[in-house]
Amino acid sequence: HVSTLIIRMLDAHYRLVLNQQRTFEPGGNIPRTVRYIDEHYDLPLTLDQLAQTAYLSKFYFLRAFRKSMGMTPMDYLSAVRVHHAQNLLLTTGLTVEEIALRTGYSGSKNLIRQFSQIVGMTPGQYRKNADFHNRRFYYAGKFMQDFSVPGAEFPPG
Repeated sequence: HVSTLIIRMLDAHYRLVLNQQRTFEPGGNIPRTVRYIDEHYDLPLTLDQLAQTAYLSKFYFLRAFRKSMGMTPMDYLSAVRVHHAQNLLLTTGLTVEEIALRTGYSGSKNLIRQFSQIVGMTPGQYRKNADFHNRRFYYAGKFMQDFSVPGAEFPPG
């Protein structure tokens, strides 16, 4: 279900942070790809490009990423982009179009579609309803405290 994507992304990222020495099977280069996505989410990334970062064929990479992370690489990329969009909505006065371009989307329509699927409301509704005093993030109809991993910022940046 799309509304659980953020929770699954957090769980997958926690597993990477807490088990950095662990080699995922199959595809031991999946943590490298996750770091690449975290650092380059603002670029127009393709499945082929991501598979190259793991030194795997596209087919094998897709299977390995899904097995290791519990979601597809493109779902993870979307979740990271939406998280950064949430942050920009809370901390800047940028337009939705500007935020879309800064987070790797080709335009506001793509951001609005992905944002609505993951968060459960449009970026404009999110900005209007956000609790600015506590800097909490709104996921799937519920406020949740901003997440953190001891010794790591998620997503980076």
